Amino acid sequence: MSTNILPQGWTVHTAPSGHLYYYHKESAKSTYIRPQFAQSTAEPPKPVALESHLHANKLKPTEKPDRPRFKKPIPFAEPWILVTTKKGRMFVHNLKTLESLWNIPDDIQPAVNALLVEEKKQDRRARGLPSEDEDEGIGQQLEFTEDDLAWQLAEIAQEDEQNNAYSHGSAPEPTLEEREMLLDRSVDPFSTWDAELSKIVNDPRYILIETTKNRRYVYDAWCRERSIQINAENASKVKQNPILEYHKLLTDHADSKIYWHEFRRKFKKDPAFVNFGDNDKQREKEFREFQSRLKLPKLQRENDLRKLLAKNKSKITSTNLPEDIMGDLCFATMDMEVRDRIVKEYIESFPTGVVESQVSNEVQRKKVADKEAVSIDEHEKTW
Repeated sequence: MSTNILPQGWTVHTAPSGHLYYYHKESAKSTYIRPQFAQSTAEPPKPVALESHLHANKLKPTEKPDRPRFKKPIPFAEPWILVTTKKGRMFVHNLKTLESLWNIPDDIQPAVNALLVEEKKQDRRARGLPSEDEDEGIGQQLEFTEDDLAWQLAEIAQEDEQNNAYSHGSAPEPTLEEREMLLDRSVDPFSTWDAELSKIVNDPRYILIETTKNRRYVYDAWCRERSIQINAENASKVKQNPILEYHKLLTDHADSKIYWHEFRRKFKKDPAFVNFGDNDKQREKEFREFQSRLKLPKLQRENDLRKLLAKNKSKITSTNLPEDIMGDLCFATMDMEVRDRIVKEYIESFPTGVVESQVSNEVQRKKVADKEAVSIDEHEKTW
């Protein structure tokens, strides 16, 4: 190869990859960068071939332009918004005039500063760090005067007196206003003081209670009262037949489009699902029979309900349907309006006096059952 255009001692070669490189025999140095003539050299280097120049000096890729990443409205500075780019730079943009400025105007600078300060506070709270105001207070020692110490001693003595009084059974009872406060704030009487304190601490009625000890005793007394009341209400509730509750769950959610496994996954913790049957096999069987009846023609389902009513005719009264009917799938798979209409028509078809006699017979049977229960109790007492 000709070396006339290279400094003395340098030769050009082609690497296996096709790139050109330069070699200096005396120093045994190799480089991809084309050697240059010294400044004192009179003869300037001649232009080289375009291909060798591109191999020796690779062009760097152009830098990607910066683009907006976040847009946030500036409070009290509408229609301006604050835009943050992917590289962290900020500028303001006017949504009405479509004007964008790197230099924030003086009239909206305070609003931008307030927005940045608030974002910084939210970020510190999200990471569990104290605010900068709290940081400034850390490490500062408070100076207590004699009046401060006297006040603290008086508070301690007052709390000791109250504790002694409470230990002898004279704890304060919640007032009506305090009870209303705890109810309004949805305090859970079965929870702990520490867990529920955040619900009431900002209520003005909470501050009216003099000391923390007094507030705690009021809370404990109310929790005892409220828990007893809730337990009594739950005990007085009449328990529904599990099959009726399960049929209601099926009516509300088990249409022909849902499969058993999806239905079980959604409602396996529902009380109506849990209380029915001994296992999932029974629940699945009832589920599939329910869906099978929904696929029957409407006229056939209406006729099946009429047959069910006729079968239990002796148990039907004008004010009550037996659970044998209400718990049957013929009854559960009918639309409520159609079902009520069929039942009403069936009762109205009874001859005059039949319904009244059935009601009186039902009352008579109940009286007999009550007498038998009383006689059994008396018999057990004698033994």
